[in-house]
Amino acid sequence: MGEKVGFGWLITFRLLDDLAPRERTRFFQQFYGYKDHSQYGRYQYFREGLLGEIPHVRVVRAGIIVKGIHKRRVLDFLKGKAMVEVRRVALTVQDRGILTGKEGQRRKSLSSACPTRGREK
Repeated sequence: MGEKVGFGWLITFRLLDDLAPRERTRFFQQFYGYKDHSQYGRYQYFREGLLGEIPHVRVVRAGIIVKGIHKRRVLDFLKGKAMVEVRRVALTVQDRGILTGKEGQRRKSLSSACPTRGREK
């Protein structure tokens, strides 16, 4: 019963219809990060996006949960590019661990690391 309840911010968005396909692709690359290839696919690198620097829980493609201190940074990035909905939500124990970094470091390294980073095929 004495368990501390944590809260986070659920941010969902929908890109504006007037964005060209190229701009949409660039947006998602800058937001989530992407795999980059060099030497005709011989080397692969993961280029981190904005969310690479922010502990978050990805709920769906266009929905994330972040702590309050990171909310403004995400909203500033989305401004002018997307329609945004923001809600305060109660966190599960697992979400709390990810957002505080206890579980997030392990999970982040598994999800964002490219398995062939810096190695030849």
